[in-house]
Amino acid sequence: MSNLLIGVTGGIAAYKIPELVRLFIKGGYDVKTVLTKNAGLFVTKETLEMLTGNKVYTDNFSQEDIVNAEHIELAKWADVILIAPATFNTIGKIISGIADNLLTSIIAAADRKKIIFSPSMNVNMWNNPIFQENLKKLTDYGFTLIEPGNGYLACGDTGRGRLPEIETIFAIVKRHIDKDDAYMGKRYIVTAGGTEEAIDPVRVITNRSSGKMGTEIAKQLYFKGADVVLVKGRTSLEIPPYLYTIEVHDTKSMLNSLKENISENTTLIMAAA
Repeated sequence: MSNLLIGVTGGIAAYKIPELVRLFIKGGYDVKTVLTKNAGLFVTKETLEMLTGNKVYTDNFSQEDIVNAEHIELAKWADVILIAPATFNTIGKIISGIADNLLTSIIAAADRKKIIFSPSMNVNMWNNPIFQENLKKLTDYGFTLIEPGNGYLACGDTGRGRLPEIETIFAIVKRHIDKDDAYMGKRYIVTAGGTEEAIDPVRVITNRSSGKMGTEIAKQLYFKGADVVLVKGRTSLEIPPYLYTIEVHDTKSMLNSLKENISENTTLIMAAA
C-alpha cells in the first residue's frame, strides 16, 4: 500500500477533493490530508476524516504536534505528496522559500521528486507573468506539474485554470507511483474497439468488440510510465482523457493511423474481439 498525502489549499475547486480522495481509497492507497486555513472554507475537516479514516492535519498545532515535528514526520511518511488545488498564493510561497504554515513546511522538508502540483485558479491569474515564471521554476526545481484544463470557471470567465478531471489527477499520481523502468520511455500503440465496413449507404459489416481489453491494456501501460497511443474504433466506452487517442471507423483508416504512428521503436498491441 502506498502512502499519499494530499495538501488542500483555499481555492473553490477544493470542493472536488472528497471525490478524489474516494478514488484513491478505492485504489488501495493510505490517504492523509492537510488543510490550509482557507481550504477549510470549501471542504470540511470532518468530511475528509470520515473518508480517509485518518486525522486531518491543519495549522492548529497542538503541543504534541510541535514535539513530534509533525511536518517532518508527514514529509517522511508520504510516498507522494499531491497539492490540489494548488493556488497562486501557495505556489508563490513555495517558490519563494516561505514555510509559514504546515503544508508549506512539509513541502520544504520533502523530496521534490515526490511532490505533484495541480494548479487551479482564474484564467487571468494563470496568465500572470509572475505566476508563469513561478511555474517554470517549479519544473526547473524538479517538481511535477499537472496542467489545468480549459473551460468555464467558477468566476464566470472562460479559459485555462480549471482543476483537471479527478480521473486524470488520479491517473497521473498513480503513474508517478507505479512507473517502472522497464516501460519508461517505451512507445506502445494499442488498438481497441470494432470497425465498420459499408455495404451500402445504410448497412455495414462490423463486430461487437467492446474495446474494453484494448483500453485496459493502454491504461496499464500508461500507469507503468509508457508513451501510449490508443487507436480506437467503434466503442461505447468513455475513454480516459489522459490517454492520447486516435479515432478510426474502418479498417483502412485504422491501417493508415498505424502506419503514421508506428516506428522501429514502437510495440504494437492489437486487441482482437
